Amino acid sequence: MPGQIVLIHAVPGTGLSETVNTYISHIKEHPFGSWLILPTHRLIRMVRDQLIKSGITFLPDHICTPDDLCRYLIDRYGDGTVLIKPETSRLLLVDLLKKHQDELALFFAQKNPSPRAVQDLQILMQVIIRREIDYPTCLGPLQSEKSHQISLLISAYQHILSENNLVDQDTLLSWTIDFLKKRDPTDIRSIIRHVHIFGLFEPMPLEKRLICTLGEVGETLHYTLPDGKDPDIFSDTGDWLSYGSEEVIPSTGMEQQMTTIFCHDPSGTDDYLNFPHISGMGFSDPATEMREVIREIVRLHEIGVSYEDIAIATPDFRSTRGYALEACTDSGIPVRPSQGSLLQSSPLIAYYLSIFDLIEKGMRYDELVRVIQSPYCRFRWEAEEDADKKYGDQKKSGKTTSRYTFLSYKNFDLLCRTYGLDGGHIDWEKRLTEVLLFCNDEDDEQPISDGQGSVQNKKPVSRTYHPRRPLGKQEMKDTIEGIIRLVGIIRRLRDKRTIREHIWHFKTILKEIGSPVPGLAHVNSLNAWLTDEEYLDLSSFHTVLSELQDLSGTGVISHLDPAVPVTFIDFIGAVRHVLQEKSGSVSPDASGVILTGIREIAHQHYPYVFLVSLNEGQIPRLTTRLPFTNSSENSRMDTRTLSDILRQEKYQFITALAAGTNHLYLSWYEHKDERTVLPSVFIDYLKSSTLLPAWGRGSDEGGDSGFPGDMEASYSAGVCIHNSEWERSRTFIPEDVLLSSLVQRISIERTYRFRLNRSEYDGIIGDCQIIRSALHSQFSPAYLWSASMLETYAKCPFRFYLERVLHIRPLPDIGSDIPPETKGNLIHVIMSRFKRTMHENRLLPIKEAGFDTALSLIRDIAEEECDKVPYTTPLWIAKKRQIMGGEDIGGGILERFIMTEIDRLSPDEDGRVPHQFTPRFFEYSFGAVRGPDDDPDSRTEPVDLLAIQRELKKSQNPGQNDRDTSESENSIRFIGKIDRIDLTPDGLFGIIDYKTGKNIPGSSDLTRMTALQLPLYLLAYQHISSNKPVFGSYIQLQRKILHSIPLYDPTLKQTLPKGKLPRSEPRWQEILENALHSSISHVHDIRNGLFPIQATTECNADWYCPYKTICRFQPDRGSQLGEWYRYPSVSDVCLEEAEA
Repeated sequence: MPGQIVLIHAVPGTGLSETVNTYISHIKEHPFGSWLILPTHRLIRMVRDQLIKSGITFLPDHICTPDDLCRYLIDRYGDGTVLIKPETSRLLLVDLLKKHQDELALFFAQKNPSPRAVQDLQILMQVIIRREIDYPTCLGPLQSEKSHQISLLISAYQHILSENNLVDQDTLLSWTIDFLKKRDPTDIRSIIRHVHIFGLFEPMPLEKRLICTLGEVGETLHYTLPDGKDPDIFSDTGDWLSYGSEEVIPSTGMEQQMTTIFCHDPSGTDDYLNFPHISGMGFSDPATEMREVIREIVRLHEIGVSYEDIAIATPDFRSTRGYALEACTDSGIPVRPSQGSLLQSSPLIAYYLSIFDLIEKGMRYDELVRVIQSPYCRFRWEAEEDADKKYGDQKKSGKTTSRYTFLSYKNFDLLCRTYGLDGGHIDWEKRLTEVLLFCNDEDDEQPISDGQGSVQNKKPVSRTYHPRRPLGKQEMKDTIEGIIRLVGIIRRLRDKRTIREHIWHFKTILKEIGSPVPGLAHVNSLNAWLTDEEYLDLSSFHTVLSELQDLSGTGVISHLDPAVPVTFIDFIGAVRHVLQEKSGSVSPDASGVILTGIREIAHQHYPYVFLVSLNEGQIPRLTTRLPFTNSSENSRMDTRTLSDILRQEKYQFITALAAGTNHLYLSWYEHKDERTVLPSVFIDYLKSSTLLPAWGRGSDEGGDSGFPGDMEASYSAGVCIHNSEWERSRTFIPEDVLLSSLVQRISIERTYRFRLNRSEYDGIIGDCQIIRSALHSQFSPAYLWSASMLETYAKCPFRFYLERVLHIRPLPDIGSDIPPETKGNLIHVIMSRFKRTMHENRLLPIKEAGFDTALSLIRDIAEEECDKVPYTTPLWIAKKRQIMGGEDIGGGILERFIMTEIDRLSPDEDGRVPHQFTPRFFEYSFGAVRGPDDDPDSRTEPVDLLAIQRELKKSQNPGQNDRDTSESENSIRFIGKIDRIDLTPDGLFGIIDYKTGKNIPGSSDLTRMTALQLPLYLLAYQHISSNKPVFGSYIQLQRKILHSIPLYDPTLKQTLPKGKLPRSEPRWQEILENALHSSISHVHDIRNGLFPIQATTECNADWYCPYKTICRFQPDRGSQLGEWYRYPSVSDVCLEEAEA
């Protein structure tokens, strides 16, 4: 005999207490046959807690969701039928896909189906099963190869379930319906007698069939149907239930009004709906929104509201969770999230996945750097003090001392950047061994200092294209040893093992590299430093591994047979599939403000509710698309339409509005991730149907808000300081922080970042006698000065300070291209060897008849030098072709250089014949470290700039007494290396500097005294040789070869070789003298501690500076974070008042 079915109508926010009371009356008589079915587990926990507090005895598993009811029945009455978890279902689908890969090619974008694709398959199958869709027949003429493959997979999947007596979470409902219908009615009544269903909105067809079956087999079924005055939302009349009687739960006028917010139109009558407890406000961004929410919670708590009486609900839980936890932690407010974050987004679990990626992708740099960079990689090893020890061989004879050494990410990064180990697949042991051998060779070749600034060589420095060693010798050895050890340890994971062995071995490897280990207690030394939240994530990951181990033992998944070894790649894939969409655990004992999703707060009541992040795209979420289907197929399958989704979203919003009893706060934001976003259209409905007031500002009315958060306290303190409210500002400042210190820091930020203030903050440090003495000692008369040092100081003294005084070395550029200095060295060596060989063979200057000979020679030299470059990247190969040229790309840089050299001394169009400036010296050095490619006639001693100055003065004033000159003044020793010196038979000379960069100095740089190299080299060689200088020029070796002559003697203009001349004649003598005097002045300023940022102008944004990120003159650094304000300067009066 069918049971009695009662249909109960209840508007959102009502009916739960009546349903619970009816359920209580039934459990007193039939505790084992009475059921209360609710939509969410949060609501279930709340009802259970209420019954426990009321002292009512009940069966906890009889208050459940519809799916929980089905699980209960199959666990007790399944007769061998086993329910599999979603993870097992996912792996079973993977197993079928691998078995039928040829027939199911649709799902294989790569070698293995992705976890996301398998998850999408589960969603599609759930919709097909729960909506009882006849797939693919329902598609009619739209059936295709895609639908055929999907149908084939679903059929194979259901056949496996049937064959092994299994059900999943969707086919479980059909099993339950069959069980209830086939079971003896008397037995069923002892199990299912009184059923109370509350809170379900528009169940799916299969769920409706289950509910109807419960009504048929039970004695009574009380079904509470959501009801309201808006027929577009509350369109479900319950006629599918075949009910016998109806009841209506009483409700207030306000509760009835709340169901009309989407259909009420007050236009013309001004008859607005009245909800005095609801207010709304928009904020600039999510962080500000959450900060204001926390401010209001603090105010509520100060007036006596318990944290447990406050709830924060959001349609975008995962995103809001991060903002809420950060703000609550900062303010000291306890918070109870309804669930943890996605395990895959947890930094700790992401670290484990990066180890998987490292193995899966072949030990590439990109994955290895992520592993070493992680704070969870705390790899250390016991290093033996024996430089000749072979890595990996721990058996040594004789005595050795040992020390523990940690692998430094900073050192690893520097090493990889410097030696180009930054992309692709790398044989780490081979490449690092080569680097170590090179470093040992470099040690043998390093010049040594005699302590007086002069340099001696142990043996001639070999010309290589390896970069300079970035670390000390021991640091290099330790870093290389650590990398090789770490890679060797992780590489051991690649062997084939069973799933159980893979899990055990993975944990063992984690122990060896000092990482947190799943399964160990929190107090264990490897896990003790983790926060509580991190340990919860670790415990959840341990559960995932345990589930995978249990799955492998069932034998259901063929490719995870417990006795058959599988590759680590297959193990990784299985872990990822089990991990998909898994959330971390939350502490069961947590208390405080509730943080939950907007759908989970439905049918609950809290005195104060904050509905946050009510933005377009978050609510309503309007998407009708099913995975692997299009809109036409969706229509044929009769799935949810856009209006169906909108109706359900409106219902969820109304139930969330009904959750706040005393006050309900609505909020949204206007910007996120540099994008403008709109408030939800639901807010527009509210504003049009009600008078939605803004949030109350109770904190402003009562003076200080008392907000305990560090961010808010610092903000409030800044406002007070800005308004000169010194006493009030002290309430926001920690006791150990001086107010005067804060004001001074603000003053530095507002004033010293924007103007050229000439203070200690931009390198004016010479007022201290101790510092000045140290600088005089460091840059003593024995110090060796180069043109690049003096140019650096001329352009930016502060950069010289960072580079030469503090010795801060910028990070090497990372990328697949060869470093610019390597390319520059290569070009210089090619040119030097070529010109020297041509000079020895008496083939200079190059004539047109010698073009073929010269081109053949320079290409042979270039080929030989290019083979020495230790790079094999595509960019280097392309750059080499650019240098060498070829039939398919035309003449390269070398061929164009030869043509330029021939043209340089050819007659002009007007008939002028340049003097025969013949290349004579190549890589001519004076005082610099001698290299094997330096000119044999190079000078070992530096030149003295002060001696040149005295000579200059003497030549200008021949009759001046020598005693009037400052011969007693200390010397300034100047060294350099001139790329090329061209001479004429009558004693004239010019110098040429090769440039491989895109920009070369011009006449304006010479006038401003920021390009000192050419004039100083001209003066230096004139001092050495007594020859007469004529010009200084650059040959730019790019795709277009350019000979630029920015500096020359106008009286000898007719003698110049052909080249690009400046528009106006240079002030030859003035430039030479000023360059000399400026350089000498720079040395004095350096010794006196004057290192201002940009001595004459503001920082030039176009000038590349590797120290830009640490320079205090960065007025735009805040703009990237959206925090930029043009602060006014702070007066000294304010600072004095603050200190007083």
